[in-house]
Amino acid sequence: MASYPTEVRVELIKYYYRNGESFAATARHLRTLFGRNNAPTENTIKRIVVKFEATASAADERSTVRERQNTIRVPETIERVREHFTAQPSTSTSRASQELEIPRTTLRRILKQDLKMKPYKIQINQPLRPFDMERRFDFANNPDQSAVETV
Repeated sequence: MASYPTEVRVELIKYYYRNGESFAATARHLRTLFGRNNAPTENTIKRIVVKFEATASAADERSTVRERQNTIRVPETIERVREHFTAQPSTSTSRASQELEIPRTTLRRILKQDLKMKPYKIQINQPLRPFDMERRFDFANNPDQSAVETV
């Protein structure tokens, strides 16, 4: 839904009462002013009129924005995370969040934003043997035959 300025809302309410309190007639009239694609819909007109009748105001009610308090990412918590990962650097973020009793997303935010760390999981690969190099070379040179042999 598009947000309409207070002046437009006042005009919309005037047209509604001039047109015999008909949402459809008001919508048709507003289409001539706004154009077919930019005019408020009947539901928008109903919402604005119902709000006007309930509050006697066409102005938008602005909700007060409440500031969130940072209760988890405090210096004490950041220091606990730093100590934990200094002592056990290979701990996963899932395990650390359970041990420290911190939500996982908060732990990741602390690691990235506050401690400037890059959390990652260490990948362990199987070591290659001398015979593996020969097989890889054969596969690269003859992919059709190698695929048949492995199946």
